[in-house]
Amino acid sequence: MKAVSPERKNARVRPQVPSPRRHRLFLAVLLVAAALRVLTVMGYSPVVWFEDSFDYVGVAERPQPYEVRPSGYSLLLWLLRPLHSFAAVAILQHLMGLATGTAIYALVRRRAAGARAGWAVLAATPVLLDAYQIFFEHTILSDVPFTFLVVVAVAVVLWTPGVTPGRAATAGLLLAVAALTRSIGLVLLPLLAAYLLVARAGARALLTALVAVAVPLGGYAAWYGAWHGTPALNGGNGVWLWARTMPFADCRRIRPPQEEAVLCPSQPVGSRPASPYFIWSDWSPLRRVPGHPVVTRADLFQPRIDALAGDLARRAVIAQPLDYLRVVGEDLRRTLSWRRGPVPGAAPVVYNRYVLPNAEGPLPDGVRIPGGGIRADLLAYGHERPETRVVEPAARVMRAYQSFGFLPGPLFGALAAGALLACATRLIANTRARDTRARNTRARSARTWRARIRGVGTQGVRTRSAESQGAESRFAQSSDAPGSGTRDPEAQDSETRGSETRGSKVQGSETGRRATPAGALPLSMAFALIVGPVAVTAYDSRYWLPAVPLLCLALSLALTERRPRTVPGEGHDGP
Repeated sequence: MKAVSPERKNARVRPQVPSPRRHRLFLAVLLVAAALRVLTVMGYSPVVWFEDSFDYVGVAERPQPYEVRPSGYSLLLWLLRPLHSFAAVAILQHLMGLATGTAIYALVRRRAAGARAGWAVLAATPVLLDAYQIFFEHTILSDVPFTFLVVVAVAVVLWTPGVTPGRAATAGLLLAVAALTRSIGLVLLPLLAAYLLVARAGARALLTALVAVAVPLGGYAAWYGAWHGTPALNGGNGVWLWARTMPFADCRRIRPPQEEAVLCPSQPVGSRPASPYFIWSDWSPLRRVPGHPVVTRADLFQPRIDALAGDLARRAVIAQPLDYLRVVGEDLRRTLSWRRGPVPGAAPVVYNRYVLPNAEGPLPDGVRIPGGGIRADLLAYGHERPETRVVEPAARVMRAYQSFGFLPGPLFGALAAGALLACATRLIANTRARDTRARNTRARSARTWRARIRGVGTQGVRTRSAESQGAESRFAQSSDAPGSGTRDPEAQDSETRGSETRGSKVQGSETGRRATPAGALPLSMAFALIVGPVAVTAYDSRYWLPAVPLLCLALSLALTERRPRTVPGEGHDGP
């Protein structure tokens, strides 16, 4: 026998350390993504501003449950307030973007260990390199933290095929925080519960997830109720739906009551602007409700105004269902537009456009949150001049990159269709494999029963032969002795039934997990985030930003996840 040196023996048992060379392609993409973000930070100081940014900062300066939207993102700004730096907020959001791409890469590599690394890199690329993703990371908006929370929650659930109660609770908590960041996150909570049920994660996992969701949402609702009198996450659900219906609502057909008729638009159908203008414009009908003056944005969402708007919106949907579906369909079609914003550099832009600014200028002032003005809030938070400073040549490089470095609408549509088709194909394959395993299990059980029945019959023949030869007493002693190979048929049957019952339970849980594609969870969440905002508010290209990484996850997992294996001919029932 050949001797093995101690050095070689130790080398064999030494644990393998993952080599960075295995991830060199991803690390190269990550390095490019980090460089683009460094250029953005250098070129636009401190951040890029959007109209909603001023509301978020105002609530961070005077923490309160905001009527217009949940205050989760403002609470994050409040936690970062001791830094007195908007640039620090932007850097944190850039890190969230990089972490989101890394989570996608890690999940695909883990669930599809045998697949090529290029699939995982390709899945993470849109988040890491998309210019509009980088743009929103550099704004004071809730989109990037929301996307980060949702993707991490999905990664926690799908990290292994089975979902433990701890991971289910963690995912539920992350999605609850996401719902407090953007209210559209509420539609993701039942999708998580449905996945846990379909994947047969167990009652404990489902219960812990529900508790993890209920605690933060219930606490926030109680805080909201203490401020505004009624527990809720935000106000204005009726106002948002009312704005959705106003482009087509015909009050001559609806015939609303007099108190609701004041909210009917004055423009003729066909000449009306998009839904958001009905809320935020100075001519908004919401400002005409008697006895409810509007001074700040939050006043547009007063309970009485919200109730009247909601009633009129529901009447419009019931009276004109086809018009409602037409408007929703037209806005969904807009997601397939090639561009997601204006052409960078085509016109002077200071703020409030989905494009990196190419000019400097003053920001608006006024009262958004009672207790302070916009400029006073920005100065109090950042301790510096808040206007965006455009620093060349870094800014010029990023504007040029934004003109081509993004996922256009047609490719987004192809990504959605591909993810849907791949997940459907995987579901069919998994279902067939599950049915095959069930048939194999039943066949093995039948063979086992027949073999045991034949064994009992053979034992009976041997017993009668022993009796005829006069060895009756010796056979009885050997039968009753401990450890004897002869067993009572009734006890044997009882043990067989018990083992098969336990096996069927384990088999049912396992086949449930195997039949449910891992991509089903991110796919359902992606479509909910695409359709949900269009159905209840309006189209906005930033609303489907979180759906991109989820669709990439769904497609990659459906194409690369380990396929279920069955043994050919295993289900054959032998003689």
